[in-house]
Amino acid sequence: MINIQELWQNFGIAELNIQIYNILQALVVLIICLIAIRIFMRIFTRACGKLNVDSSVKTLLRTIFKILLYTIALLTVANTLGIPISSMLAVFGVIGLAISLAAQNSLAKLAGGLMILATHPFKAGDFIEAAGGISGTVQSIGLAYTRVRMPDNKVIMVPNSSIANEIITNFSMEENRRMDINIRVGYNHSIESVKSALRTALETQSGILEEPVPFINVFSYEDNSIQYVIRVWVKTSEFWPIRFRLLEEIKHSLDEQGIDMSYNRLKVDFVEDKKEEIG
Repeated sequence: MINIQELWQNFGIAELNIQIYNILQALVVLIICLIAIRIFMRIFTRACGKLNVDSSVKTLLRTIFKILLYTIALLTVANTLGIPISSMLAVFGVIGLAISLAAQNSLAKLAGGLMILATHPFKAGDFIEAAGGISGTVQSIGLAYTRVRMPDNKVIMVPNSSIANEIITNFSMEENRRMDINIRVGYNHSIESVKSALRTALETQSGILEEPVPFINVFSYEDNSIQYVIRVWVKTSEFWPIRFRLLEEIKHSLDEQGIDMSYNRLKVDFVEDKKEEIG
């Protein structure tokens, strides 16, 4: 059996001699503390409402502040009853250490969630790539997990600790996005004719921004072809529809100009095996 008195003495708390007066005094202090907590929470809630942060952060801050106030109230009441505050802090320290050791993974997820909510690398509705190549649309950000919907409509719950420790690519943060397309054409076609066909393809597409000006030029000379690069700016929300339409139109425009796109070819030469006749 556990000796409660011996346990208290281990934390430096001597035998308590609590009188009725101390109990009544502690009750009065408790009531005052509860009233003070309500007042402070209202003030803190109004202050949080003015902060330009995520609602999850506001909820977390209110919870932490509330726990802090109740802890102070508990220590104040304990001190009124004659219990040394230093001893109570020692008890809380032991309890806190035990909880932290038992929940290391959960605390790591919580820390990752706090980091994400504080730094805002993405928000709900953004398309991101993070945590080992997982890419999708963020549905919600929790304290432990981030809910991500994949392009094929699968929903993945990603631990915040994994996201916070990886490189995060946010494709939706900026309003505009640059589109790069590389095209390979054979050496038998002039550079100007190819660039003219590519410009024609761009002119037929709506949604391409005028500024920055679309860019078309030779990118590199390769073994069997010349590589051309097309760089245009579009609205981020229209990136993929415009890209798909532009790829089709580039092929149509090159075909109309009689320009063949280059591809890897294998040339095989057959050599006739002539055997000398021996007389």
